[in-house]
Amino acid sequence: MTIAEDIDLLLRMLGVGAQYAPIEKILIDVYIDTSIVSLSRQFSATKGVFSYQKILTKNASFLRESRLAWEHYAKSLLFAYYRLKNKSAARTLFWQMLCRNPSMLKLIPRVLCYELK
Repeated sequence: MTIAEDIDLLLRMLGVGAQYAPIEKILIDVYIDTSIVSLSRQFSATKGVFSYQKILTKNASFLRESRLAWEHYAKSLLFAYYRLKNKSAARTLFWQMLCRNPSMLKLIPRVLCYELK
């Protein structure tokens, strides 16, 4: 995975019940160099589809319990499919999203933008 590998690790840890607690002390300083683009920003739809499919399948049991997390990664996959012009896969996934949570209807304006291109 070249996209969201940190999230995949986090989901797998949470899925096996890893314990965690916040650290109240700042451990690092972050300097943002705008001349350098991060891996996350060097997004390609192909890499996105691969990574988000993997996250959804590898973490399926945990994501069944976490509706918001599932919706987030399903939505990421949905729009990666559209960027690849794979409308068939996008439509199938969108239908699954609607069946799981009818409030996903709020995505229709964005979906229509891709459908009408």
